[in-house]
Amino acid sequence: MKTMPNYAKSIGILTALMAVSKVFSIIREITIASFYGASASTDAYFVAGGFISNVFFGITAALSTVFVPYYINLKKTSDEDKKSHAVSSLITSLVTFSIVIVIILYFIAPDIISVIAPSFTGDVFQEAILYMRIYSLTILFSLLANMLTALLNAESRYGFGAIASVVYSITSIVMMVALKDFIGIAALAASVPIAFFFQIVILLFASRRYIRFRKIPQLFNPTIKKLVVLMIPVLLSNATVEINQLLTRSIAARLDEGSVSILSYSNTLFSFVLQFMMTTFITVFFTELSNAAKNGNESIFNSRISQAINLIIIVVLPITAITFFFSKDIVSIAYGRGEFDANSVLLTANCLSIYAFVFVFDSIRNLLIKAFYAKSNEKIPLLNSIVSLVITVSGSLVLSKWLGIYGIVLSISVSLFVTTIILSINAKNHICTYDKKKFLNTALKAGISITVTSFLLFLLNKLLVTQSAYLRFFGACIVGFGCYLALLLVMKCDEIKNIVKVIKFKKT
Repeated sequence: MKTMPNYAKSIGILTALMAVSKVFSIIREITIASFYGASASTDAYFVAGGFISNVFFGITAALSTVFVPYYINLKKTSDEDKKSHAVSSLITSLVTFSIVIVIILYFIAPDIISVIAPSFTGDVFQEAILYMRIYSLTILFSLLANMLTALLNAESRYGFGAIASVVYSITSIVMMVALKDFIGIAALAASVPIAFFFQIVILLFASRRYIRFRKIPQLFNPTIKKLVVLMIPVLLSNATVEINQLLTRSIAARLDEGSVSILSYSNTLFSFVLQFMMTTFITVFFTELSNAAKNGNESIFNSRISQAINLIIIVVLPITAITFFFSKDIVSIAYGRGEFDANSVLLTANCLSIYAFVFVFDSIRNLLIKAFYAKSNEKIPLLNSIVSLVITVSGSLVLSKWLGIYGIVLSISVSLFVTTIILSINAKNHICTYDKKKFLNTALKAGISITVTSFLLFLLNKLLVTQSAYLRFFGACIVGFGCYLALLLVMKCDEIKNIVKVIKFKKT
C-alpha cells in the first residue's frame, strides 16, 4: 500500500496549524478594528508599533534564516555539550542586547516619534510615545521567539511557531476584551508584550532539552561573531523592506486622520490572503530548490522554478478576481462593525482592490527571492529591495499629494510589479531558465479561464447588489472558483491534473 512520505505529513500538519494561526490572527485584527476603528489614537498605535516591528523584524528574520543551516551544521560537527552551550550563549546574548535596546528606546521615544510622525501633536504625540515604550518590550520576546522556533524547525519539530502564534492572538484578544473599558487602546499596546511572553513560555518548554543556560553571557564568543557575519547580507535585504514600510507609514501619518490605520488594515488583508495561500507552498518549494542547488542538479532546480511559477499563476488568479470585485464585502466581513464605520470600510476596500492586481507578482517575487537564497546569491535580492524602496517612497511622496492614501497603495503596487519583472529577468540571467513553452501554455489557459470567470463575477456583483456581504462573498467564491476550475479542467491544464493526483495520493 502506498504511504505518504514523512515530509508530506509534516507539510500537511504544518499547513493545518498555519491555517488555524492565520484565522486567529485575522480575528485579532477584526477585534482591533471593531473596538478602536480608524482614529488618531489607532494611528498613534500603528506608527509606534510599526516602527518597532519594522526596525527589529529584519533582525529577527535574518537571525532565523541563518540560524537553521548554522545549527544543522553544528549538530553534525559538534557534540551535544558544545551544541547546547552555543545555543544558550546565543540566548543570553540576545537577552542582554534586547534589554539595552529597550532602555535606550524608553529615553529616545519622543525623538523617534518627532521624526517618523512630525504631524503628531498634543495628546496623539504623547499616546504614540507611551505605545512605543510599551511595544519596545516585545523586542526581547520576538527575538527569542524567532530563534527558538528556528531551533525547533532545525530539530524537525515543526508547528510550535504556529501554536505559539495562536496563543499570541488569543492573549491579545482576551486582554482587549477585558481591559478596553479601563485603559482604552493602551490595552492593545500592553497585550503585545504579554502575548509574546506566553509564546516564549511555550517555546522554551518545547526546546528545553536543547539548551543549557550559562549564568554569564558570552557576548563576543565565536558563535555570535559567525552568526552576525552570516546575517549581514540577509539583514540588509530585510532592512530595505522594513524601511519601505516604515516610510510609507510615516507618509500616511501626514494625511487625513485614520490614514495610517487604513493602510495597516488593508496591508493586513493583503498579507493574509497571500500568506494563507502561499506561505507553506513557497516553503516547500524552497526546500526543493535548496536541495537541488546543494546537489548541483540544475535540471531539477529549473524544473521546480517553472512548476512553482505556473502553480502561483493558477492558484492566485481567481483570488485576485474575487478580491477585486468583492473587496467591499471582504472588508465589511472582516472589519465592518463597532467603531469601524462605513467610510473606513470604503477606504480600506478601495486600497484592497488596488492591491489585488499585484497578488500574482508579489507571490512570484517572494518565490524568486527564495530561489536566489537557495543559490547563495544575496546580492540581487538586496538590490531588488533597494529599487523597491526607491519606487515606493518616491511614488508615495508624489501621488499622496493628489490621491491621498490611494497614492501610497498605488506606489506600493507599482513597485511590486516593476521589481518582480526585474527579478524575473535577473533570475533567468543568473540562476535558472524557464520552460517558456510550458509557461505560455499555462498562462494562456489561465488567462482565458480568468477572463470568463471575471465576467461572471461582474454580473454576480450586480445581481446580488441588495444582498448581505456574507451571501455576496460566499456566492462569489463558489461561482468564481467553480467556473475557473471547470474551465481549466476542460482545457486539460496540467497543474490542475497534478493537484488532483496529489489529492488522490493523500487519500490512499
